[in-house]
Amino acid sequence: MRYTRFGSARSFFIGGFNHVPNVDAVIYFVRDILPLVHAQRPEIRFNIVGSDMPDAIRALASDLVNPVGYVPDVTPWFEQSRVFVSPLRHGAGMKGKIGQSLSYGLPVVTTRIGAEGIGLTAEVDALIADDPLVFAQSVVRLYTDDALWHRMSAAGQALIERRYSKAAVAPMLLPLLT
Repeated sequence: MRYTRFGSARSFFIGGFNHVPNVDAVIYFVRDILPLVHAQRPEIRFNIVGSDMPDAIRALASDLVNPVGYVPDVTPWFEQSRVFVSPLRHGAGMKGKIGQSLSYGLPVVTTRIGAEGIGLTAEVDALIADDPLVFAQSVVRLYTDDALWHRMSAAGQALIERRYSKAAVAPMLLPLLT
């Protein structure tokens, strides 16, 4: 198991920016949610990692927002962040970015659309909020409630192990391959 650094004041998003829902999610987070987060926790910084980053995302750069762009190894970003945010408002299917975050033990705040396809349960495996204020409060909760952070970290890793590990998937795949 991998563990995230608990004391970090960083939140982050990862995604390919040739996918319009990712562009929308980041702009929405920075404009509508992050100011609400900073009203309560001004030390929190937001990193944006991903390929094909458009100028609209780079233009969000500030003391609080770091549009990193493409990185060859995403592991340090998962390991050095406190919260993964995925405020997706559009899209469908399983969100690999969320599964990857959970596998690192990085607690996730997402929307109902972001939670689709992976089997997340609100307040068990992730915090799920569609309203900007509730989303911001959920991010802040993961910075202020140590027990919640550790519980979400462990539950997210357990969900990935239970549903998506080799041991979980092999019994379903082997009959298809033989």
